[in-house]
Amino acid sequence: MADKITRDTTMAELIGRSPRLAEAVKRITGSDCAGCPAAGDETLELYAILHGLDPDDLLRELNAVEP
Repeated sequence: MADKITRDTTMAELIGRSPRLAEAVKRITGSDCAGCPAAGDETLELYAILHGLDPDDLLRELNAVEP
C-alpha cells in the first residue's frame, strides 16, 4: 500500500504515484499539474489554497482513490 497522501505531499510526488491519482487531480480540480513547474515544490495544502479548494476535502478525495 502506498503512503498516505498528506498536506505536505508535493503535487509532483502525488501525480507521479499513479495514473489514477493524476486523473483524479484533473477531475477534482480541473487542472493538469503534470507540466507545471511549480508542481515540484508546491505542497497539496498550498495547491489547494491557491486554487480555492479546501485542503481537507481534497485530501479526503485523493486518499480515497485506489492506486
